[in-house]
Amino acid sequence: MPTTDPLTGASVPLNSDAPDGPGQIKAAVFGVSDNTIPYFTSTALRDSAYSTWVANGGVMRNSLVCAVGTTLYRTISGGSTWQAISVDNEMKMMSARREVDTAAFPNNAWTSFVSNTNWTENDPWGMHSNGGQLVAVYTGWYTINAIIWFNNNSTGVRGLGFQPSAGADIGEGNGQLIRTQYQMANTGGFDTIAGGTVICPLTAGATVDLQGFQTSGATIQINFVSIQVVYHGTNL
Repeated sequence: MPTTDPLTGASVPLNSDAPDGPGQIKAAVFGVSDNTIPYFTSTALRDSAYSTWVANGGVMRNSLVCAVGTTLYRTISGGSTWQAISVDNEMKMMSARREVDTAAFPNNAWTSFVSNTNWTENDPWGMHSNGGQLVAVYTGWYTINAIIWFNNNSTGVRGLGFQPSAGADIGEGNGQLIRTQYQMANTGGFDTIAGGTVICPLTAGATVDLQGFQTSGATIQINFVSIQVVYHGTNL
């Protein structure tokens, strides 16, 4: 006679004990695929089923796996805690640059790249939002890198920073600009290039704006800007 799964009550692995070799193999394959990972419609039903299973001699331990709705769970802490399993840990990347019609940045003011024209992108995941703004399309850890190339002017300092949306903390507190570069302007007729990188956790939907800063005493043209983003996955 066929046996049943102790949690789901389903037939495992065969639906019949008739002497049918090919049919039994087929039934075994489908039975195992259907019943290897128990499925529940709520965490309450899951917990009740596993309590009954333990009462009948089952042992809770690390790395038991089940599904509740569309979420996979595994046990940790010796089997005492269920933890959701992220199924989206593949790294995702974006790059965008702007080489023409970049911007003219005012003196002594942190300034964003507000226009979305003339950007060259490699952005399959939709992480380049608008201008110099990036958007987190998944919750998890990100590396954000950028370069701003300021036109020749030997006066003052040049800076680069990242401004997160309200509630996002990338190193200076929720919603606070983090300055990743301050440097004196190059002399001798050379342009000044500022760069910076942050590694930070972001919640899906949060945005980060690239900003530049200069104190030349006048408006300065930006010759080139580039942004790169790497999504590393969740912190399991």
